[in-house]
Amino acid sequence: AAVGFNYYCQLLAEAVEEIKAKREGREVVKKTEEPAVSIELALPAYIPQANRFARSMGTLLNGVPATAITEILLDIPTTAHILGGAVMGASRKEGVIDGQSRVFGYRNMYVCDGSTVSANLGVNPSLTITALAEKAMQGISPASAAEWHTNKKGEPVL
Repeated sequence: AAVGFNYYCQLLAEAVEEIKAKREGREVVKKTEEPAVSIELALPAYIPQANRFARSMGTLLNGVPATAITEILLDIPTTAHILGGAVMGASRKEGVIDGQSRVFGYRNMYVCDGSTVSANLGVNPSLTITALAEKAMQGISPASAAEWHTNKKGEPVL
């Protein structure tokens, strides 16, 4: 599993580098070699250890463990986390926000929540959401550098 994850991360990094290189008109150099072992990158809906644990907890708590019908019939993992809705794209025709989480057509409006994650990650998305929010915040000037508009009393005006 670690080999597969590392290989996946390398492929992802190379894809990002390829996009940057194309934008800058540079030649793309592939570094990742094919793995020596075959790997399955699909997220499994059935994890035996998780199911055994759920049954044990159900017995312990006098409950009934259950799963979504899509996991049973289609082998597609589901999440209880509400995701999607503010798709990231290159333009307003392709998405709601750009790569810095800025909403197309609006100044100083950012989306920094689970709606920017367009697909089920198969794991708790909190770290992904945090990373995307931190990336968005890197593009915002500190309050000390901002020009604030005030009313006659010196209070900030929104």
